[in-house]
Amino acid sequence: TTAAASGLVWVSRDGRVEPVDTSWRARFDYPAISPDGRSIAVSVRDRTTDLWMWRSNGTRTKVQSSAPTNWRPSWSGDGQSLAFVTVRDVNASDSLAMMPVMARADGTGAATPLVGGRVNYYEVELSRDGQWMVLRADEAGSSAARLSRLYARRRTGDTTLRSVPTGDVSALQPALSPDGHWLAYGSGAVVGSREIVVQSFPDAQQRVVVSAAGGSEPRWSGNGRE
Repeated sequence: TTAAASGLVWVSRDGRVEPVDTSWRARFDYPAISPDGRSIAVSVRDRTTDLWMWRSNGTRTKVQSSAPTNWRPSWSGDGQSLAFVTVRDVNASDSLAMMPVMARADGTGAATPLVGGRVNYYEVELSRDGQWMVLRADEAGSSAARLSRLYARRRTGDTTLRSVPTGDVSALQPALSPDGHWLAYGSGAVVGSREIVVQSFPDAQQRVVVSAAGGSEPRWSGNGRE
């Protein structure tokens, strides 16, 4: 079946709902608000899945990428660029199917890879200070299950890709706090259900479950306190 078109809406803390743009309806996925709150990056599913930019003046721009699927955007701290995952031909044997890339938010220029190697990455998250990116890669488990691993890499200096110790075999949906000192993620091995965990970053010395009865897709408030 074909999913119906939907609309993007602002929801206030007291529950009031206001449309973002009444003239824009589509099959939306993974909206991400820019650091200044004036733009939204969102995937639009049609024959292909393209990444689009909506701005508070009502204009819309498609982010340039040659891949047929582009999703899970993460903003750079200055709001000038976006990291996201491109999904290419999943049947190709000579190239990666899923790759994290960076592109300008104004729609100019081509998307450029953020990391090399022979691993497919499903999510990418940038720190606001531009120093780190966090990635998720799936690996086959001993019982043919898919294991979700989180990795971190500095953008400059020592760019060694390192595993993020989560104590979880299925960590996903990473979200860095605005100050870059904490990492929230969805966990499936804490209390038998998927919960939201927050741990210190990058040292992973402190860890706490913050959801009460399950949760997914964590997002930080602008001040980093919620």
